[in-house]
Amino acid sequence: EVEEMDSVTLGCNTPDATIPMSNEYFDDLILYIEKAKPTRRLTVDDYPSNRPYYVVEVQKGKRQYRYFVYEEGEQVYVEIPYEGVYKADDELFSLVLRYFEES
Repeated sequence: EVEEMDSVTLGCNTPDATIPMSNEYFDDLILYIEKAKPTRRLTVDDYPSNRPYYVVEVQKGKRQYRYFVYEEGEQVYVEIPYEGVYKADDELFSLVLRYFEES
């Protein structure tokens, strides 16, 4: 639940250089991630091989969730390390880009 999140940060190509994400973007961002559809692609690395990618880190209590968002061809993907790769809506990528450019 969005209300249970302590913070959400956004970075580009590295989780080390992140910017805090304001609450107004939380709901939309998480909804787009939740709507992503699973693919048959596996992920066996800490970071995606596609560049550029954006890192969405969600802190909830002592647990941190990391989502990588990137484009491959005409498709947008969300990658969760060691869990899977998901097809996402183009609006997710647009939202991430817009927030990153405004900050």
